[in-house]
Amino acid sequence: MSFLSRIRAWFKAPQGTMLMFTHGGKLSASVIKRNGAIKSNFKQGVVIYNDDTTTIEFVVNVIQEYFGLEMTDAKLAANIIHLRGSILFEVDSIEKAEHIFKSISRDVTDKGFELKSEIVIAQQDAPADAKKRRG
Repeated sequence: MSFLSRIRAWFKAPQGTMLMFTHGGKLSASVIKRNGAIKSNFKQGVVIYNDDTTTIEFVVNVIQEYFGLEMTDAKLAANIIHLRGSILFEVDSIEKAEHIFKSISRDVTDKGFELKSEIVIAQQDAPADAKKRRG
């Protein structure tokens, strides 16, 4: 899917739909809805939320470093966060989600920004004591 096609896909997504980058950096426009309905093959991920103080450059760098997206896709994801309020990045394991969440939280604190992130785990895969973690 071309860059322009991906922009069209997320722009057409209905309000209340959280957009997600899946494994391999592909953007899906109707994956997880804010009412909690998660697509059946989703397991875990990290959400990044928009705020009023974090620079777009910092967000792009975080996306490149922790989710492995190329600059063009990282900029697209950062703009989605800015315009839609959030984006979900699917990751391979709960451990990886924890590592990314902690690393982002550390970087945000070090730079003095207010960027918020959250771990999301599908109910069927969540350990009994698992909760969403926000930072």
